[in-house]
Amino acid sequence: MYQLSTPKEKMMLQEVVMKLVVTMEIAVAIGRRKHLDFFEEKKVLFFLLHYS
Repeated sequence: MYQLSTPKEKMMLQEVVMKLVVTMEIAVAIGRRKHLDFFEEKKVLFFLLHYS
């Protein structure tokens, strides 16, 4: 198991996780609003991750 050695590494990881969670929530919200199916929702998520 990889250990996070410095507080800075922990902060960076937390930032990445938070960004991912928020992006997923945005993708799901867009999906619900537009009544997209599961696969279209994944496309939206990929697009948001790629361009954010």
